[in-house]
Amino acid sequence: MKSNRNIAPPRWADRFLAFYCREEFLEEIAGDAHELFEVRLQDEGRQIASLLFIWDVLRFFRWSNIKSTNRSKITQLMMVKNNFKIATRSLVKHKFYTGINLVGISLGIACFILTYLYVHEELSFDKFHSQKDRLYRVWIHEFDEGDEYFEGVVPMVLTQYMENDFPEIIRSAQMQDKLARYQTPDGTQLTSMIDMVGSDFLRMFDFPLIAGSLEGVLDSPADIVLTKSEAIRRLGTTDVIGKSIEYDIRGENAEFVVSGLVNDPPVNSSLEFVALISDVNKKRFVNEQSLTSWYTFSTELYVLLNERNDVSGLEEKFTGMVETGLGEDYEEGTYTVHLQPLTDMHFNQQIDGDTPVGDINTVRILGLIGFVILFLAGINFVNLSVGQSMTRAKEVGVRKVMGAFKKQLTIQFLTESLLLTLMAALIGLGVSYLLLPVFNQFADKNLQLAFDAPLIQALLLCILFTGVLAGLYPAFVLSSFNPSKVLKGLHKSTQGKHGLAFSLIVIQYVAAIFFVSSTVIMKNQIHYMSELDMGFNKEAKVYFTLPAAKAESMMMQARMKANADQAKVFISEMSQLISIEKISAANNFFGDRGWVKLGYEDKEEELNYFHYNHIDEHFIDLFDMEIVQGQGFDEATTRLRETGMIVNEAFVKAYGIENPIGHKLEGPDFPEHQIIGVVKDFNFSSLHEKIGPLIMSMNAHLVFEGINSIEVNQSLKSTLVAKVDMNAIDKFKGEIEAIWEERYAEPFELGFLDSRIERMYEAEKRNDAMVSLIALLAVVIASLGLLGLVALTVQKKFKEIGIRKVLGASSYTIIKMLNKAFLSPIAIALLLSLPLTYFVMQSWLDDFAYHININPVHFLLAGALIFMTTLLVASYQSVRAAATNPVDTLRYE
Repeated sequence: MKSNRNIAPPRWADRFLAFYCREEFLEEIAGDAHELFEVRLQDEGRQIASLLFIWDVLRFFRWSNIKSTNRSKITQLMMVKNNFKIATRSLVKHKFYTGINLVGISLGIACFILTYLYVHEELSFDKFHSQKDRLYRVWIHEFDEGDEYFEGVVPMVLTQYMENDFPEIIRSAQMQDKLARYQTPDGTQLTSMIDMVGSDFLRMFDFPLIAGSLEGVLDSPADIVLTKSEAIRRLGTTDVIGKSIEYDIRGENAEFVVSGLVNDPPVNSSLEFVALISDVNKKRFVNEQSLTSWYTFSTELYVLLNERNDVSGLEEKFTGMVETGLGEDYEEGTYTVHLQPLTDMHFNQQIDGDTPVGDINTVRILGLIGFVILFLAGINFVNLSVGQSMTRAKEVGVRKVMGAFKKQLTIQFLTESLLLTLMAALIGLGVSYLLLPVFNQFADKNLQLAFDAPLIQALLLCILFTGVLAGLYPAFVLSSFNPSKVLKGLHKSTQGKHGLAFSLIVIQYVAAIFFVSSTVIMKNQIHYMSELDMGFNKEAKVYFTLPAAKAESMMMQARMKANADQAKVFISEMSQLISIEKISAANNFFGDRGWVKLGYEDKEEELNYFHYNHIDEHFIDLFDMEIVQGQGFDEATTRLRETGMIVNEAFVKAYGIENPIGHKLEGPDFPEHQIIGVVKDFNFSSLHEKIGPLIMSMNAHLVFEGINSIEVNQSLKSTLVAKVDMNAIDKFKGEIEAIWEERYAEPFELGFLDSRIERMYEAEKRNDAMVSLIALLAVVIASLGLLGLVALTVQKKFKEIGIRKVLGASSYTIIKMLNKAFLSPIAIALLLSLPLTYFVMQSWLDDFAYHININPVHFLLAGALIFMTTLLVASYQSVRAAATNPVDTLRYE
């Protein structure tokens, strides 16, 4: 049997003792523990001795016995906990100032979150495609008769060259939309856009199939791929693979079989679609001219390059392709093919394509505004923290005397700042959630507050940035106080009239006055546009657009004549059934992206440009336009209606025509024609553009036979405009709709002219609303900061106020004394904001051909608003201080 002396205590307990015990104590503690173990082993047995040995090891686990490295770590943890405890107590103790900071910073963070969501979505456009760095859109740079074009829509003939003739191109796919009609189960006729794409489209772009197989999904003419929303709308289910679906495309009934189902394209995709069919159908739905002509631009073309792509080198190779295709028409440098990166499409406003385009300047401005508002909220924190320096000076002095280092105090005050910012962030999230629907309306977006990784990262960076930046200066100021001066009462506040606090107040009010004055100017400009006499009467006018009529040829004059003849028949039928005051038809209409722009060469071979509209004899009379010379078509003879043109004053002035009546255009190819009337200038385009030269005629052949340049921005359809009694508009709409349904399958849409013109300036109204909201936030944040500073000032001068009242000072004198210090920053801020506001807003106004002039009234209104707000905020605390009984103030003196 083994001796008890060979039995050792538990090894793990011995190791744990050696792990935590300081070296200078280990030998003594371990020796005593082992001696006790041996004694207990003899007296009480092994089990009891082992348990008591373990207890001794744990009993000696004391602060004084722990190794320095471990003690340091534990000390740090305890210090962090202590810092948070002190920070919480300080924030609770100063409830008023904590509340001001919380409201200000939470509003700043809410603004940051909203602008971040907008900026993040805009900057993420088309970046979800895994092959985005190798995907390009083909575009054409063309010079024609002095005009320069950047075409994102290209001829279909290019598709047959791209993948076959250039090994750098791995895949290519075109994308061309087609208007399709279909009938719902209840018999309603609706329209939809179907995109005809290349078979490699879904292999190039990341629109993954959720049903169906990618192999051969768009190889057959009968194949169709639907988005989830289109499948539900058309078939009422997402179980659609193999089901038949019918559309009417260009008057032909086409039956397709669903071969694939995809999710709807994300909101940050430039490529939008609801249904895809194969481009093997192009001979079925596209005319021969569009298939073979190098000058008919009808499709978007995308290519996928290999990994060793050399874009500039490939573009040089395209020159030979163009030269071969154009043949004798080729002129060097007038028709070049280029590649545009997919990720460049969303913000490139120069290349004119079918995809929606964003505005990078708006993104930059909104991003900057988000940081500015956050910065203004941070200023409040700095001002109030420095303003509280005298209040917390004794705390700092006592803690330094007790051994606290500057570094520890700095960390303590930064902890307070970060804790406050964290609380504000939680409130800001709630505020942003409530404001998001309003922001979406302003920004014309459908943003969602989803807690994904990018938003969480941005929010954490925002908290860290705001907390450290706002708390850094106060932390260093407060932690640098001299304890001997503080405890002797010799420390003076760092907040002086011309010090940091004063400067930061000025910065806040510069921003507030800038936003308020900008809002005033924008509202005046929008009011000016709504009240401006545009040269025609837009009141009590309704309109609707007829479908494009079938013409004898694709020539524009033939299409315009076919549309005009169709409009005459429809008006004649309407007149027999409905009582209408006045009605007219025209090819171009107010609110279109631009009326047809034409150019012709004069005798000196110079190109003269003008806008054109094909109208009927009632157009000018319907809109109460003024004929300043000659006559209108309603008074003209049949011959003059066939050969006559009416021009505007801008046309006469632009080409220096002294006697316009009877004048003829100088181009050699024009048929017999003459100017029979001059109409007073009217704004047929947006107020962003000056009124240009304009010709109107009832016979399009007069103009199109002699022109050399054509620019068309919208489809050629006739729009009918009627002057009606608005009190009986419902009856009128019902009668027109009955006539429409007998003739056309498309749904009938009736619009109001005044509403259509207002929609031309929706972007300006959204910007005005957004700037107004930002101005409100800036004023609120500045007012909160001012409220806190006035409260601090009153607190510091509490004794002085009491003495002044005892000596006979009135409440008015006290209020005046306290308010005076806070009105001077407004005057300085107003002077500093004048040049900034003038420069920015004048640049904005210069975008309008017709705009108001900036005058001192705009700045005086903004200054008066800020002044009154400041006076109210400052007076609130001042009146309370002035009403205080001096006995309460001086009781303990």
